[in-house]
Amino acid sequence: MTRRVFLSQAAAACGVGFAAGTEHLIFVSMEGGPSHTDLFDFQAGPWTPDWMDPVRGFSPGFPRGLMPALAGHLNEIRLVRGLRAASRDHRVALSAHPACDVSLRADRASFIDACAEARGLAAWHRSIRIDFGSWDHHGNLYENLRPMCAAFDRGIARLIEGLKRDRRDVRVVAMGEFGRTPGPLNQNRGRDHHPVHAALTWSAERGELRRLGFISISRAGDGGPLSLKKSRLAIQEFYRSRWLIHLDRRCHTPVRLE
Repeated sequence: MTRRVFLSQAAAACGVGFAAGTEHLIFVSMEGGPSHTDLFDFQAGPWTPDWMDPVRGFSPGFPRGLMPALAGHLNEIRLVRGLRAASRDHRVALSAHPACDVSLRADRASFIDACAEARGLAAWHRSIRIDFGSWDHHGNLYENLRPMCAAFDRGIARLIEGLKRDRRDVRVVAMGEFGRTPGPLNQNRGRDHHPVHAALTWSAERGELRRLGFISISRAGDGGPLSLKKSRLAIQEFYRSRWLIHLDRRCHTPVRLE
């Protein structure tokens, strides 16, 4: 553990920083665009390896083989499906992600420490962003997903467990800039850019889990509390929703439901 991470965690443990009742955000930008149909909007098919071990009875399923630690938190996390990216271009789509007060950058080796540091920084800052790549898997998808998800799974699970102990009002959102093509893999055993994607979210209020509304917005007629009449949610509308409510002033792109 680095000195910076230690001091951040010590600040959280001591209860210093923002007053209770203030919401904070930890936003994990999964740079490159992870395959949403293999992660947060799981859709099994003949291409799905047996070791993915999807959890049954949890709609639409969850790849326990990729994220075993988070599979133990399925009663707490919310999967927001059917998000619509503004572009399939990395630079354009990433520019739509929210700006935050503090930005961290992590790779597979440093992601767990970055999550620990973000937990501590949430005692002082309203919003922290972790840029975590690379998820741009046009080829050898499953071989590349395993090491990336191993770090993601441990980092986010430990972050959730730590935030519950801190008893602070914190929201965690993890998502890429866009998704990957669903269905069978391409000729390189990967997936290409796709505008529809999904997010993993978690929220607590003083350590008590919140039940924050919609689980799926990707199925026709399933609008949930937002009462959406269309089956896709533009990413700007998601940023303006109650998940990221305190970042409203930073989202200037017009809302588009597609």
